[in-house]
Amino acid sequence: MKYQCKLVDDETARYVLSIKTTTTLENLSKTLSQCYSAIEGYLYKMGEHPLGAPFVAFHSNDTDNLVIEAGYPVSKLIAGKGDIIASELPTGKKVSCTYMGPYEKIKPDYDDIMAWMKKHNFKP
Repeated sequence: MKYQCKLVDDETARYVLSIKTTTTLENLSKTLSQCYSAIEGYLYKMGEHPLGAPFVAFHSNDTDNLVIEAGYPVSKLIAGKGDIIASELPTGKKVSCTYMGPYEKIKPDYDDIMAWMKKHNFKP
C-alpha cells in the first residue's frame, strides 16, 4: 500500500479555493489536473499563489460517481469565479491520507481507506 493515513484534529480553519465536481475513479487523474490547472491560472491572474499542497476531498465513495472537491489552501479569503469557489475548511476531526502513486492504481488503496473509515465510524 502506498499511502499514509492519520486522524487529524484540526483546530485551525483554512481558506481554500476549490472546484466541486463529479467524476469516476478512472478519470480522477484527468479531472484533478483540470481542476488544479484552472485554480492555478486564476490565482496567477489575481497575483496570488497557493499556501500549500493541493488537496482533494471526497464527498462520496461511489467510484463510478465520485463527488470531489479539489483545491488549494490560500492565505486569505479570495473571491471565487465561475466553477472556482472560495470557502473555508472547518475545524474538526478529519481523516488525512497521503497517497503516493498514480491515480490509475489508487482503487485498492481507496477501498482500504474507505473500509478503515467505516470501521471507525467516519463518513466521506
